[in-house]
Amino acid sequence: MLASALLEAFTRGEGQFTVHAGKWQKKDLDPGIDYLINASEHSGVGCQRKVFDTCFDNTAAESDHHECNDSNMSGCPCCNVTSPATCCDIHDPSVFSSFGSHLPKPPQASPHSCLPKYTKNKYNYKLEEALLDWHEDKMVAVYGWACLYDHGAVIMTSTMLNCIVNCAHHQKILTCQDLKRETRWMNSNWFGDEIVNIIQQHAAVGREASLLGELGAAIDNELAAGPLLSLHFTTIFLASGDSLNVPSKCRSRCSACGQEGHNARNCVCPKHASHVSAGDKENVSPPAHLCA
Repeated sequence: MLASALLEAFTRGEGQFTVHAGKWQKKDLDPGIDYLINASEHSGVGCQRKVFDTCFDNTAAESDHHECNDSNMSGCPCCNVTSPATCCDIHDPSVFSSFGSHLPKPPQASPHSCLPKYTKNKYNYKLEEALLDWHEDKMVAVYGWACLYDHGAVIMTSTMLNCIVNCAHHQKILTCQDLKRETRWMNSNWFGDEIVNIIQQHAAVGREASLLGELGAAIDNELAAGPLLSLHFTTIFLASGDSLNVPSKCRSRCSACGQEGHNARNCVCPKHASHVSAGDKENVSPPAHLCA
C-alpha cells in the first residue's frame, strides 16, 4: 500500500519542484525521507516503521544469528535482531519525550529601515575613512598585526562598513541599539559605543557645514534680488531689537503752495482750483461739488 503510494507520488511530481519556467529538477530531499519525517502528516502512513519496512527494505533483511551459534535453537543472542516493543514516536510519544528539543526560539528581530539611494558627499567619505582607521587600530589591538595582514577585515567587513555609512547619512544610528537593529552587526555589543561616538562626531561637523551652506545660499539669493537686500536686512535688524539710523521716507512737496505731504493736484492744497471762487475766474463754470 505504502510502496504504491510512493510510486504515485513520483508520478504526480511531488518529488520535484519548479526552478525556472519550463524546467524541472529533483528535490534534494528523498521522498522516503520526506515520508519518514512527516509520517503523521501524510494520509495512509501514520507510522514511521511502515516507512522503514517499505522504503528501506527493513522487512527483507535476514538475520544470520543461527550461523554464529548453531548449538542454540535461538541462535546467537548478540546477532539476533528482534523487533522492539516500542513502535515509533507517533504511537508511543511518551517513550521519546526525553529526546525532544526544548531550545526556546529566539525573539524576532525588529525590522531595519529601508534607505533610499543617495550620492555620497565628502562627509560620508570622511566617516568611511574614520571607520577604516578605527578598524585597523582595533584589529591590531585585539588580534595583532599578523591577523590584520593575513586575514584583513575580521571585526568589520567592507559591506558592514558601507551599511553603517549609509545608515549614518540618513541619521538612523543614534544609539547602540539603533546600530544593532539597522546593521545586524555581530560585534555591536562589544564595539557599538565606539562606532556611535565616531558617527556622532562626524554628524556634528556635517550639520554645521550644512547650516553654513544654507546660510550662504540664502545670502547669494538676497544679493541676486538687488534692492530688496537692504530692506530685508533692515527688517531683520529691526525685528531683533537693534537700533539703526534708518533714514525717514522722503515726503512729497507741493509745487503750488510749497507745503509737504501733498501735490498740486490734491484738493487739500489751499491753491487747488476747488478753493478758488468762480467769480474770480472768467469763462469757468462752478464745480459740480467741492472736496471735503
